[in-house]
Amino acid sequence: MKAYKYVPFIILPFASSTYADELNSSIGVTGIWAESYIVGEDNVGDPFPYVNLSYGMFRASPQGIGVEHAISDKNKVSLLVKLRRSPLDIDENSQLTGLNERKDATELALGWSTKLQSVDITSSLAADISDKHNGYEAKIKASKPYKTQVGLFIPSLGLAYQSKDLVNYYHGISASESALSGYQAYEGDGGVIGQMGITHIFPISDHWKTITNIQHTTLGDNISDSPIVEQSSFWAGMFSVVYTF
Repeated sequence: MKAYKYVPFIILPFASSTYADELNSSIGVTGIWAESYIVGEDNVGDPFPYVNLSYGMFRASPQGIGVEHAISDKNKVSLLVKLRRSPLDIDENSQLTGLNERKDATELALGWSTKLQSVDITSSLAADISDKHNGYEAKIKASKPYKTQVGLFIPSLGLAYQSKDLVNYYHGISASESALSGYQAYEGDGGVIGQMGITHIFPISDHWKTITNIQHTTLGDNISDSPIVEQSSFWAGMFSVVYTF
């Protein structure tokens, strides 16, 4: 089983986006847990490294690698290369025998964020540049940070639209696959995924902090109606211990 599988619209660990001409870096370790929504797939539960670097416009973080530019004190744009993990591991899943492999995809994401008086808004449009799913995903998220004596809390609500090509690459079943696997052929349309979550950032010291994130994702009918999808919503969580230089 893959060490880490992509979960749709999952919130990655909080990554600083301070614009500066000097090197800012944070390293650590992240543990992830996520329910699987695919037939025969195990729940995810693995650690992996946390790296967040920034120098001038350059960014390398859990969100991707690329550039970010501050238009103003409240508005930023970014262009990142990111990896979309496949939710299926055909080689290790005995219940999906007969289906073709669904590969990881490299995407180019154009992002924009703004800080309003009452809420922060982030949005992005990510398109496949690796000739895998050949689709795109458009996302928008609203969040509001609250400073407390026990750290920073950031509740959020978001929506993501996944195109037909993206949905069918990972969740569709072709006629030839249906004949080999026994699953009914399925072709979904583009549709919306909903997500709500909360992130907590706790400063242990001047350099150390913990980042905890819990979220719930609701799939659209275009995904949940697929014969290889066994539940229409799922929970996921992350816990990171980070050192900032």
